[in-house]
Amino acid sequence: MQTAPPRSSARQSPGLPPSLPDPDHLPEDHGRYFNAHPDAQTVPMDKLRTTKTAEENQQGGNNSPKFMAAAYHGVVEKRDPINVGEQEDGSFKVTDGNGTLTGVQKHGWKSLPVIVTNAKARAAERAAASLTTPDDAKLPEKANQPVKTEEELFARAKEGLEQLRDLLDRGNGVSNKMGHEMMTVAPEDVPPERWNDDSGILFIAPLKGATRAREKVMSKYEGDWSQLRDVVRCSIAVPTIANVAHVMDRLRASGMALAAQPDNRFANPTEAGYRDFSMNVRLPNGMLAEVQLHAKPMMLAKNEGHHWYEVERSITAKLKTEKRKPTSEEKIKYDKALQRQQAIYGQAWRAVSGEKGENTKKDN
Repeated sequence: MQTAPPRSSARQSPGLPPSLPDPDHLPEDHGRYFNAHPDAQTVPMDKLRTTKTAEENQQGGNNSPKFMAAAYHGVVEKRDPINVGEQEDGSFKVTDGNGTLTGVQKHGWKSLPVIVTNAKARAAERAAASLTTPDDAKLPEKANQPVKTEEELFARAKEGLEQLRDLLDRGNGVSNKMGHEMMTVAPEDVPPERWNDDSGILFIAPLKGATRAREKVMSKYEGDWSQLRDVVRCSIAVPTIANVAHVMDRLRASGMALAAQPDNRFANPTEAGYRDFSMNVRLPNGMLAEVQLHAKPMMLAKNEGHHWYEVERSITAKLKTEKRKPTSEEKIKYDKALQRQQAIYGQAWRAVSGEKGENTKKDN
């Protein structure tokens, strides 16, 4: 049976009062010393690495057992678990709590509750990877429309657009049941406050215009209308990557049929750092529709990053047309544009990951 450490005679202030006794023993009962925390995990002592020298740890290592004994008896408040960062070799470096680590080592503890400060980033990457399944890799890389002409495609597209609305926005439609608001304006016209709240937004575009469709088919697909896959299209935007994964789970559960391998840029972002998820789905009438999943902070950041994307794109296009390498001035401009985008989308990804803003509310 473990014995309690000696009790302090009076409630102490959060400073370093000399009256706190130095305990002879400190039972390893984590809940008596540390607050419960949703991100906490217990790590063996041999996996923990201090980031201070023995001399630097001396004072903290001497004082921490005193405070922990007082917390054990409720004389002072319990502390949060120590903060650590996970290393490539599986060990954990202490970023806050070196004195606590040193103190409990003296008392022979076998483990310690910690908060892995980069845990949210790793959880976000796992959520991004979970958007696709092994079965998705068995699908063809691309799928084509079931018709060959403009007239056939647009005739079928009218019915397809109604079927997409049924899938998402009517009755038992996925977005309708999840409480996403159907927007009647384009994304660029949505008020800024809507991008920053914790709701989901659905955009179902009208059929692609005939003029734009012809331009795309002729310039990109050499007149092959079966390759025009986004006549019917929609976007869903939610706050975090956890929300995106939840939406994808619900879409799969609804019976939505993927026609080809999805493009998971949440897991494999562009060089600039932009992330989203795009897929072609097969509607009940056989035609393809494009469904995109977005994180709201990333979509909002795209407005800011667009200028720098245009700088990058124009330089790339010019070099391709002129079939030459960049000048030193062009390279400086290109690198600056790329770095600005990476900074913008990096900050957005931290928000999407839940590392900033704690905006992790899950859809119903």
